[in-house]
Amino acid sequence: MLFLHNPIGPARVIDMMGRGILTADDLDRADFGGHSRILFKTDASAFWADDHFHEDFPHLDDGAAEYLCETKVRLIGVDYLSVEGYRDRTRQTHKKLLGAGIIIIESINLSGVEPGDYELICLPLRMKGLEAAPARAVLRRD
Repeated sequence: MLFLHNPIGPARVIDMMGRGILTADDLDRADFGGHSRILFKTDASAFWADDHFHEDFPHLDDGAAEYLCETKVRLIGVDYLSVEGYRDRTRQTHKKLLGAGIIIIESINLSGVEPGDYELICLPLRMKGLEAAPARAVLRRD
């Protein structure tokens, strides 16, 4: 598995609670603090407490994906199953982000994590011929 950018290092957890679909305007108002690793905490963090699948989970729209591609962000994480909406079959958000060399971490549980600065340690399994792999991701605060 070859990473153009390192999935280990300083990261910022951004509070995106109360927003359903994350837009370029939402991201423009967020303070990335110069970090290249950004984790979005949304209302989906509460979904980990139940066993119900939520079709209307928060996700990025195409404009948000384009916005991220134009920044120095090189890794994003989301707190539910995908960076795209459940009914989005084009996979354009994935294609845009991956095409720009941005690492995507999905299904991270941020329910007990406060917004702020952390050290991200993400260790994906090396799996040949796949576009994704399970990973152990942890946040550490000094």
